[in-house]
Amino acid sequence: MHMELMELLIYLGLMFLMGLWLHVAIFLLTGDNETELDYLIRLFVVAFVAIIIAPLLAWAFLLVGVTEIAPIAMFLILLYTVKIILIPALTVVEEWEKSIWISFLALLFFYGFMTLIKLTLGKDFSLYPT
Repeated sequence: MHMELMELLIYLGLMFLMGLWLHVAIFLLTGDNETELDYLIRLFVVAFVAIIIAPLLAWAFLLVGVTEIAPIAMFLILLYTVKIILIPALTVVEEWEKSIWISFLALLFFYGFMTLIKLTLGKDFSLYPT
């Protein structure tokens, strides 16, 4: 697979913006304003999963022809990634509730940013072949 420098820079920028978006969402939902190195690494891991891994698994569903499941698969991947990696030790109910909202906001950001890229560049932008 051939990736141009511009595409690589767009994905790196998107991962940075996703990490920033997740940090703001976590701060708004939990009030936690943590900025230690391990937290920033966890943010980057979740951003990587949201930008690279989740769309890859959703693309696998598109390949087999079940296009309706792709967004649901992305959401579930994000949900478990956020719950396991990012959310601090809260009670079980609060943990799931906040994970759901953070994952939903991350998915909105992803689709919104990809739509913005499509409108500005005039093409679909994806790591994966169509």
